[in-house]
Amino acid sequence: MASRLFLRDGFHRTSLRAVAREAEVDPALVHHYFSSKENLFFASMEIGIDPDKVFKHATELGTSALGRRLASLIVRIWESSTGEGILNSFLDAPGTIQLYGSVVERQMGRAFDLFFPGRTAAKLEALAQVQAIVSGMVLTRYALRLKAATSLSSAQAIRMYGDLIQSVIDRTVEDLEA
Repeated sequence: MASRLFLRDGFHRTSLRAVAREAEVDPALVHHYFSSKENLFFASMEIGIDPDKVFKHATELGTSALGRRLASLIVRIWESSTGEGILNSFLDAPGTIQLYGSVVERQMGRAFDLFFPGRTAAKLEALAQVQAIVSGMVLTRYALRLKAATSLSSAQAIRMYGDLIQSVIDRTVEDLEA
């Protein structure tokens, strides 16, 4: 039911209240089982990820080595059955890819707001760069399965993509401290 609403109305226009109304239950019940719209989305689309846990794991140690932590999370997710589930959901329900993108964008935005408060041009540019690196990693390595990207071991991929992400984060820290 929730997946139908997400696909029909999009991630941003679907609310926990709308899902509760559709299911004819109290909104508090939906919130009790799904602490956030992201959690409801991933559960309803059968994508075995808890975005709150992923966010906490990625951000709890600050910006130091954040790039490799993020790349490691991506590798763990996409090289598991969860990654296959995500790809299958993209194929089975084409609208899912935009919904997934909305959730990823929102979570990355949360992380950047946490580490770099305020809307600055440097922060927005860095966010766009990290999004490009992450989406490039996922697209080339897991969706398109391009030879150069898939020939890397998991450790090599984590190091390469993680260091690219970290260089953007470190440059942003320096720009905002200057």
